[in-house]
Amino acid sequence: MKKLFALLTLCVMVTGIVQPTRVSAAELPENEAENLSEGYVEYDFEAGGTQNFEVTDENGEEAEIVIEELPGMARVAKGTYKISKTQKGAWTVGFYVDVSANRIVRSYGKFYKAIKGSIYETTLTKNSDAQATLSFRHKYGNHMERRSVIVKIVNKRFRISKQ
Repeated sequence: MKKLFALLTLCVMVTGIVQPTRVSAAELPENEAENLSEGYVEYDFEAGGTQNFEVTDENGEEAEIVIEELPGMARVAKGTYKISKTQKGAWTVGFYVDVSANRIVRSYGKFYKAIKGSIYETTLTKNSDAQATLSFRHKYGNHMERRSVIVKIVNKRFRISKQ
């Protein structure tokens, strides 16, 4: 009976830890909402879960950036995170990052899908203990554009570029 109770308690605790949350600029404190206009968004390790950001890039195109903490027992800047960016109606790209002690241990598992056109030359690089970059080319019609998703760890947060 005690083992069953312990198992149920653990299940309830884990369920509470990994519930997804949606974050919009309107829900953020004023200084964090300003980050959305400064060229990046920030994922708070302490809040954890799944955090979504609606952004407009330098070309005026709408995109969504999603950072998802994958289930695990470790909290606060330790664990595996899935980073993805979707340019609405055009493409989705992303990758996984393992973090320990506020450092990027490894970046891996790049993925991409072109909704319109094609994606070429995808490169995932762990630039340092604090940064990882996924670069790619998106071709649609006669237009080819070089894009990237840059993730940095700054002050116990992921900082993701809007570009």
